Amino acid sequence: DFHSATIIGTKMFVFGGRADRFGPFHSNNEIYCNKIKIFDTETNCWLNTPTAQLLPEGRRSHSA
Repeated sequence: DFHSATIIGTKMFVFGGRADRFGPFHSNNEIYCNKIKIFDTETNCWLNTPTAQLLPEGRRSHSA
């Protein structure tokens, strides 16, 4: 939860968000994602994203 998403053309870019280090149950041990996920709205498929050498710091509750 708490990720941001932006549509560019037929692709939706999703960044950030919060998860719990120990799975689906809330344990107050949060982690913040620093990866970008891309969804193709024409094929309804998630695409593999290229790996970058420098990734931004993970975050939540931000805007795109």
